[in-house]
Amino acid sequence: MVTTAPFAFEGYEELIRKPLEGADPRSLALIQKLLLLAPPPACPFSFLIKSLSSVKISPREARNHWKKVIEHKRRLELQLCRAVNIRTAVTDYYDLLGVDPSAASEPPVAADSRKPTAPSAQSFSLLPEQNGRYLERLKQEMMRSRRYKHALSIIMFDVDLRTTAAQTTDKVVAVIVKMVNKAVRTVDILARHSDNLFLLLLPNTNKREALELAERLKDNICQRTNRIPELSEGVPITIAVGQCTKDDTAADFIKRLEHLIQAGKVSPHAPHAEILTLE
Repeated sequence: MVTTAPFAFEGYEELIRKPLEGADPRSLALIQKLLLLAPPPACPFSFLIKSLSSVKISPREARNHWKKVIEHKRRLELQLCRAVNIRTAVTDYYDLLGVDPSAASEPPVAADSRKPTAPSAQSFSLLPEQNGRYLERLKQEMMRSRRYKHALSIIMFDVDLRTTAAQTTDKVVAVIVKMVNKAVRTVDILARHSDNLFLLLLPNTNKREALELAERLKDNICQRTNRIPELSEGVPITIAVGQCTKDDTAADFIKRLEHLIQAGKVSPHAPHAEILTLE
């Protein structure tokens, strides 16, 4: 009986090793681990898609889907200016297509017809009275992350607007929406938790990736708010970043981030920005 090496299948070099070896060795190592831990699959690409996202794709279509996942990963990285691991890329690809992970059928829309685009400002729940919406979504995402063992992180940022006029406050909020608009994926969710507190829910994102995004948002928001004439000295921003654990509830996790914000809140008399992380 002749056995086939787990990496010696058609398409491995072109669609796995070459795109990932230099650009994303962690994702390549994850794929190799999956292939080594399982018996040689009849269709490696179908096996990898199911292992990474729980989406079932027929062997006939799997290789083509995987090729589009790799293309989707590259577009996301260009859009977000940060690395995107393969698990996140696969999940985001099928989220954009509205594919139910429990369904065995093919995605209803061709993958290349929906390129990842940031949501418009109108799609964000920015009003405090809409808290219930994102709390319910957070509960759903927490259940999903436990079920499929995907990371879920949140960025909370406090923008001290207590001393600014209402018109200036509106300008700051518009800047925040614009900056987030440029940085997020379609599956990320921005919400206004209170007058000064904003939340960014990041499905399929670990703490390290969330920290990288928080740094970029902090720099971009600071640079843009400094250009507002009424805020020549900038606006104080305190950012908290955390990754949900299996024991967290939605309300408790939000409270932990709030406590972290309060403990390390930047003084309004010394405008600058700081990023804090949950242990």
